[in-house]
Order: sequence, then structure tokens, then C-alpha cells
Amino acid sequence: MKLILSAHVLVVDHDPQTRHETAEALRALGIQRVTEAGRVEDAEAVFTAGRVDVAVVTAERADAVRSADQPRQFPPAPGPDFCVPSILLLATPVRADIRAANAAGYDAVVALPLMARTLYRRIGSLMQRARRHERARVPAGYAGGPVTLDMAAEAKE
Repeated sequence: MKLILSAHVLVVDHDPQTRHETAEALRALGIQRVTEAGRVEDAEAVFTAGRVDVAVVTAERADAVRSADQPRQFPPAPGPDFCVPSILLLATPVRADIRAANAAGYDAVVALPLMARTLYRRIGSLMQRARRHERARVPAGYAGGPVTLDMAAEAKE
């Protein structure tokens, strides 16, 4: 079975209708463990209750109105203590919005209106990146470190 099909995806959206539609679209594509939450603060309980692989957060529609000199402000990505990849769903994102979302802790931005297949693929790529990053991480008990050529020459003698 593909890794993405066994993933636990958390969908956070203040609008219950769009939250449910997003969750159902992901279920229709094969992801069976989809949990829904109304606010980022409510999502913290889901993180403490069990493992979440990817969080999908929809920016509030009020965030869509912005002035030219003021970038949008986004809530921090859910689960910062748990290092969970997160995606921000955003209407008409521009480069400054993507930078602001990255600064708030989001790993990716997907444009609205939502295409379920695009979100599915982005979830898969974030999970693959997280898995590669976990494999590349040095074990905690490893005593190695950077070695300069002078140190290596001394050790050989």
C-alpha cells in the first residue's frame, strides 16, 4: 500500500462546509484517516491524541483582503512542537504571501479554488520529503562531527 493512503491528514478550516468537502475529496482519493478541526487551537488536541502526518489549513476569507503595502498575516502552522508538514490553502497567493506563510511555519501553499488532485499530490510530496529528511538525520548517539584534514592526518600518524 502506498504511504500516502495510510497517512493521517488533519484538515483545519473555520467553515464547516468547505472543511467537510475537503475531507471528503481526500477520502475519495483514497486517504482514509482524515480528521477535521475548526480552528488551529482545536487542532492541538488532535496532535496530542495521536500521530498526524500532514496538516492542511485553510486561511480565513478575511485574510484575502489586504492592502498593497501590508502582507497577509497567517496563524502559525499547527503542531510546531511535533514537526508536522503543513499546507496552507490560500486564495490568489502572491510571492509575498508564500514568504509570509513559510515564515509562519507552513511548508507549502496551494491556491484556492481547491483541486483535490493537486492537494493529494502536494501531501504526497511533503510526506516523501519528510521521510527522506528523517532518513538523512544523523542518529542521536553518533559521536562524529566535522573533521578537518589536519585532524585526519594527525589521527593517521
